[in-house]
Amino acid sequence: MSDQEIAKLPSALLSYPDARHYLGDPSAAKFFADLLPELDVVRFGRRSFVTRESLDQLIERHRVQRRSGP
Repeated sequence: MSDQEIAKLPSALLSYPDARHYLGDPSAAKFFADLLPELDVVRFGRRSFVTRESLDQLIERHRVQRRSGP
């Protein structure tokens, strides 16, 4: 796989600031207190990341289904 092909791959892991941005930029307090406990975190040494898969699952769990009108 070339470097260009690798660069086009979506990241499986996002930093906390990138995860907040992915979710629409909730406040840091909201993210850390309410949302982060629902997410999968991966740690490499001192760095912590959130899985993109868990972000997508969080969004799906909180999705509001609209009812079609009569």
